[in-house]
Amino acid sequence: MNDHVANTTAIACHINARVRGIACPPIAQSEVVFKCDRAVEFWGAKRKQLSKWTELQLVSTDPDGWIDDQVNRGVTRASIAYTPSANGTRKDRNTAGFVGGGGKFLLVLHRRNRTEFWHAMTKVEDKDDPDQKIWKTGFFVASSQSDPPPTNRSVALVSSDLRNALVAIHAFAVKQDIVEFARTFQESLDRLDSEDPLAGSYYRPAIPEGLLSLDALRLFGAAELPFVFGAMGSWNDLGFHRDTSLQEEYDTISDRLFGLSNEAVCAAVNDGVPS
Repeated sequence: MNDHVANTTAIACHINARVRGIACPPIAQSEVVFKCDRAVEFWGAKRKQLSKWTELQLVSTDPDGWIDDQVNRGVTRASIAYTPSANGTRKDRNTAGFVGGGGKFLLVLHRRNRTEFWHAMTKVEDKDDPDQKIWKTGFFVASSQSDPPPTNRSVALVSSDLRNALVAIHAFAVKQDIVEFARTFQESLDRLDSEDPLAGSYYRPAIPEGLLSLDALRLFGAAELPFVFGAMGSWNDLGFHRDTSLQEEYDTISDRLFGLSNEAVCAAVNDGVPS
């Protein structure tokens, strides 16, 4: 998982905690959420038509204040949804380490009479910032509709599929003697059965205590680690082009894990929505 996904996750979880009356520290106090952002902005619709960027206006630069405002204005729950790009899973996996690549995670706000879809865009604000707060993140309302979004698969079903995908890719890594990645995949499997699946998790502060069930926490914890598809030295940098069958196996199991990891984050976070 990368910071941009974790930030969207944290916004959704804090809205649901607020609606359900679960006390949690403000995002502003988090050592993880938006920790590398110099600025965070929320851009809402100026008029009903949402098809043009000129229709948007800056409504907040305070994540906690924006969350409170959304709940006060009738948001009954928040969820997240992953949407692949038009290029397909293989391309998304290969671009996951780049800003704007890897598909898109949407923040979905459910109101009594409509559903709003917000997406985050990140750009470098100050690459030389001494505190390493180099990013500027904007959340933009993308569309609004009266019909609810599609229902996610259950935590149990996604967990089962993720387990199978991890077993397959772990076996591949062991067979090819890719030790560090084999260790990562095994740790992900261990989290699916752990009584404290977020122990040692970097993104634990993004999830308010008491919001998610144990099974959802296991799924979130297991999905956090296999985001190994970006940056130098990532799983994507491996190649077996001298052996066509081996390359096909690598691509197949990698694409499957990438897709399921994205789905798993959504299923886990959405387990915390108010009923």
